[in-house]
Amino acid sequence: MALLHAHLTSLPDDLLARILAFTAPRDVEAMAVASKTVARHVLPRFPLWKTMFCNRWAMLNFSLDDTIDVEIDARLRALFPSESRMYQLLAHAVTPVPAYADIPATMQYGQGINNTIVALNSDLSVRAVKSRRGREARTSDIAFAGQLLGGDRSVRANTTFPTTFHVQVYKRRVPHTDSKFKYEIGVTASGYFEITIAQREQEQPSRRHLRIGGSDMSSIGVGTPRFRLMDKQPGWDRQSFGYHGDDGRFYHNTGYGQHFGPSFDIGDTVGCGVWRDTQTSHSSVFFTNNGDLIPTGDRDIDYELFGECEGMAGLLANQLQWYTISDFDGESSDSEDDDDMDESSADDEVEYMDADDVQFVVRRIGALYGDDPDFGDMEDVDDSDYIESELEFEDDGGDNE
Repeated sequence: MALLHAHLTSLPDDLLARILAFTAPRDVEAMAVASKTVARHVLPRFPLWKTMFCNRWAMLNFSLDDTIDVEIDARLRALFPSESRMYQLLAHAVTPVPAYADIPATMQYGQGINNTIVALNSDLSVRAVKSRRGREARTSDIAFAGQLLGGDRSVRANTTFPTTFHVQVYKRRVPHTDSKFKYEIGVTASGYFEITIAQREQEQPSRRHLRIGGSDMSSIGVGTPRFRLMDKQPGWDRQSFGYHGDDGRFYHNTGYGQHFGPSFDIGDTVGCGVWRDTQTSHSSVFFTNNGDLIPTGDRDIDYELFGECEGMAGLLANQLQWYTISDFDGESSDSEDDDDMDESSADDEVEYMDADDVQFVVRRIGALYGDDPDFGDMEDVDDSDYIESELEFEDDGGDNE
């Protein structure tokens, strides 16, 4: 072990940082405790924890574009003396969120000539999640490829919306720019997604299709895991809510619907979200059409989702999957002199945060999110903007896209 330790610490700092980037967060923390070189030279100099967070997010959800900046919400960032410490905490708290289309869930009903959904793109750059149906590519672009036009089929997300607080990453446009984006990391108990309807480019000569009834239309919504993906549109039963593009009507447990918003078709982008009231445990469903919240419109949905942990310190402590982290993580102050500290004194400094300490950190998160009443700007939203959900959400379940 002594020989291995000597060889490891004799590596250049940049090479050692690259090696540690492929290890588990707990292993890096253990190395910081065992090695003064890692704690005092590697971790402060290299964005190791940020890299590990991005890698873990890509493994469980979707990969982040390396050309786009990643930022932590200002309130989370203010909790710790450095972003490195914050990324250390976030690397432990990442959980799966709805991130891509689960085509096999639809295809399990049979692959007849009128029931074929194909992937137009698949993200193979990251390891796919192991599901009950085996490994699957992470698909975001899909199309109908059946020979018989007509019938009803839905595609759901890879996992349910979490019903508790969780870490989320949103891609947001940088203010006052047209084409520059950034990723923002925050904490939310809600969820939101969008679909864009496009004309499929023909990759082969068009073949003759037989229509068995109806007309082309798209819909968007949420439902429980019990919602049947074939022969139903979202909102036709009690297990789902739907916003339909052909008539712009809202549906829940009915085939008639009610007047709701504008219709949508090719070229439009529509969104659907679930809003959690963590104080009352009630949930609401909302929809957007080309960026406008229905019916008021002109809302910045993704930014609002970060404001809901206002005053929710107790729930944050119980629900968010924070792990205890070492207080000796390499975030040393400039006044400390490595040469004056021998190995024994370094060992004496190692202290771990107990459960009370972690809860105190989370209480600070809740307090900071509640300090600014403008964060989320939810006081201007009328109750009629949201549709109260009659679905019962359990701790071990959720609702699918």
